[in-house]
Amino acid sequence: MVFGGQIIRGRRVDRLIDFLELVRGPDLDIRLSVYSLGPGFDALRGEFSGLEWVEFFERIGRREFGELLAEFDVGAVVTDDRVSLPAFPSKLTNYAQYGLASFCLVESGSELFKVTEGVRCVHLNPFDFSRPAVNRAKAFFAYAVTDEARAEALQMAEQFTVELASQEIMR
Repeated sequence: MVFGGQIIRGRRVDRLIDFLELVRGPDLDIRLSVYSLGPGFDALRGEFSGLEWVEFFERIGRREFGELLAEFDVGAVVTDDRVSLPAFPSKLTNYAQYGLASFCLVESGSELFKVTEGVRCVHLNPFDFSRPAVNRAKAFFAYAVTDEARAEALQMAEQFTVELASQEIMR
């Protein structure tokens, strides 16, 4: 799994790591690579550097980050329960363009729940750390590494690109 972006107030990557600790197990070896920079990144790296399954990298350029995405199966989108995401964050599109499924730890009122309804390659969790939520996440991660998930993500990216182009033409 990969997360790329600024660690700013509202991006609770620490909560993502806490949740993934619950999901990981002998049958599900999730590894997280975090690409970022700045004080929030330094604090996060200091807090979680002892976890062998979490790696921290200095932020890199968009092109280089895009090239790296092919090495991953899942991309992470993270906010906190007080931050509103746009209906379809660009990060989701970026991940999908490279065939990555997306795990999103987002506020319960996010429009993303409506936009991605029925899409299996996008898993939304409204900061629910209950056992049923952990089990749903385990099922998602098992699916996310399949060719079916990769094909669905690529199809979603293509569909979104067509819809975005149509909106631009209508302006």
